Amino acid sequence: MKPPKFEPGQMVHFIGGAGKVQSCHLTGSTHWSYAVEMDMGETPPMGRVGGETVILLEEGDLLPSGRRRKARSSLRLRGSRRTSAIR
Repeated sequence: MKPPKFEPGQMVHFIGGAGKVQSCHLTGSTHWSYAVEMDMGETPPMGRVGGETVILLEEGDLLPSGRRRKARSSLRLRGSRRTSAIR
């Protein structure tokens, strides 16, 4: 069994936002799932109704804070007429 990449309290980024790991659970024999409390940002002038949003994400969907995943896009390669998808 491999240890989890992220620990409770660690800030992470994912497609659609950022948040803090609340807990992690082993799913199956090799995959980790994480409960992530989304960063709510500043409180709007009218206030908030309810608490924070917690979502369940797989380890492959998360990046440590400070690293953001590049969106997939097509770029023209230098000196070539071909395009290539970034992963």
